[in-house]
Amino acid sequence: LFTGSSSIVGWRTLKQDMAPLPVVNRAFGGSTSVQLWYYAERAVIARRPEIVVVYVGDNDLVQPTVSVENYLKYVRLFNREVSAALPHVRFVYLSNKPSPARWRFWPKFQQANQALRALCAADRRLTYVDITRTLLGPDGQVRPELFEEDQLHFRPVVYREWTRILKPVLERMWAE
Repeated sequence: LFTGSSSIVGWRTLKQDMAPLPVVNRAFGGSTSVQLWYYAERAVIARRPEIVVVYVGDNDLVQPTVSVENYLKYVRLFNREVSAALPHVRFVYLSNKPSPARWRFWPKFQQANQALRALCAADRRLTYVDITRTLLGPDGQVRPELFEEDQLHFRPVVYREWTRILKPVLERMWAE
């Protein structure tokens, strides 16, 4: 089950890209970690998934009142709630993405990614997948040609790259 914000909502080829893995897209645009936790029962638990792939954070982290610690608090609460109902479930967290529209927040996103990576490393049920390299050029700058006109949402080429990185991870987990 894939969930999170518009970066997953916009993945229109998700089922085909992940085939033959059984995939359900339960993402909702604009979502934050608080909303993901709040809607965990409806969006995730009700579907009884084996693996939950999550992209959430950049809608949180652009808010000046949301710290990296606060973001992680709700990620932990989401994990706890889903795990309480589905003890066998495993989680895959995608790193927060750089984008031209939110480039000024990239240092905060990087801090969040480091904290998210550490959280995943401390729990065998959690896996961290870094997708940032698909969006940055050799100079470390975000590649605006990968984004739609709003400079926040992706062109289809990005999802092909994400598939190349993510699908082998999911195939391995599914086989286990």
